[in-house]
Amino acid sequence: MLRAEKQKLLDGEASSKQKIKLLEEVQMELVKKEEKNSRYYDDVTQKLSLLTQERNDLTKRVEEYETQRRYEADEMASMLNDRNEYLEQLEKDKEYLRKECENYRLSNLKLESRLQKMESKLSPNSAAS
Repeated sequence: MLRAEKQKLLDGEASSKQKIKLLEEVQMELVKKEEKNSRYYDDVTQKLSLLTQERNDLTKRVEEYETQRRYEADEMASMLNDRNEYLEQLEKDKEYLRKECENYRLSNLKLESRLQKMESKLSPNSAAS
């Protein structure tokens, strides 16, 4: 019976050593997977950081572009406003000049009429002399 118990203990020890060996192998696999996951996590973290920086850079560029476009739109609106004011002033000047021309034309007609009257007064006098 002692032999049987001794054999049982020896078998148990061998089984335990085998289980320990299997546990050590599983532990080694877990360590390898953990290292691999750690490297993968580091890679993903680095890529995420780069993408975040790129997104921030693009956001900044878009904001700068929009600011520039707003500035250009404001400049264009200002130029159009100045142009419209200039055109309005030209219309006023044109109307003023049209009235002045009409006044000069009327004045010329009056002067021609007076000149004709004077010439007609002078004509008989010239013939009589």
